[in-house]
Amino acid sequence: MQRLELSSIWALLAAFEDPLPIAAREVTFPFEGAFVKGVDSISWMGNNTKKLSYSPSTGPHCWTFFSTAAFGKRNKVPQENIPTATAEKVKEAMLEGVENALGLSKKLT
Repeated sequence: MQRLELSSIWALLAAFEDPLPIAAREVTFPFEGAFVKGVDSISWMGNNTKKLSYSPSTGPHCWTFFSTAAFGKRNKVPQENIPTATAEKVKEAMLEGVENALGLSKKLT
């Protein structure tokens, strides 16, 4: 038998009032999902709102973010009892990672 190694990751569902301003070469473009490279806290992001058959002009705009395995390992806690301080720290770090991945200059809240 082969040995299976499981990785700890964090998942964050975030809702924003307005669509995320996603800039690339000074042009804003929509996307449904993306693997993220070069950001320690985020490995994948998906636009849940794009799954719907319509695109709302007003919020909420919901996204799912998955952490990297390394970030998950460094911030591992029992999932049955996540300390509030750890949850807040992870949320802030992951949102900062999203901000960096998207090239945004102001903090996501």
